[in-house]
Amino acid sequence: MNALDQRTLVPEILDRLAADDPRALHSRRDLRRINVLMFQAPIMASLMRKFMAKAPCRILEIGAGDGTFMLKVARRMAKDWPEVELTMLDRVGLVTPELTADSPVWDGSSKRSPPMFSTGRRKRMAGPSM
Repeated sequence: MNALDQRTLVPEILDRLAADDPRALHSRRDLRRINVLMFQAPIMASLMRKFMAKAPCRILEIGAGDGTFMLKVARRMAKDWPEVELTMLDRVGLVTPELTADSPVWDGSSKRSPPMFSTGRRKRMAGPSM
């Protein structure tokens, strides 16, 4: 058995820092900047439209961090995929209601339920009221 046959889980440095640690805040800011500079959200949305024939029921993002990247993708996809449930999973729960409050996915005028949160990691983009 070689190294490729076995999976080794190694925590990231950010996983060990408190959410409000200045180093963590700066690192997440840098990651957001890199994603913007590299057009990651538009590229991901484009690839999802191209390679997924129809909208999935659910999307699970593993290693979501503060959720900024996937929420940008979700906002781009919301018009085409209005019924998708997005779950953002990370070792540190950083997704906040403030981050998702301006989501154009649910503007309060429809009969659909608003975004749903579960321990700051899960967001229902749209769907029938519960």
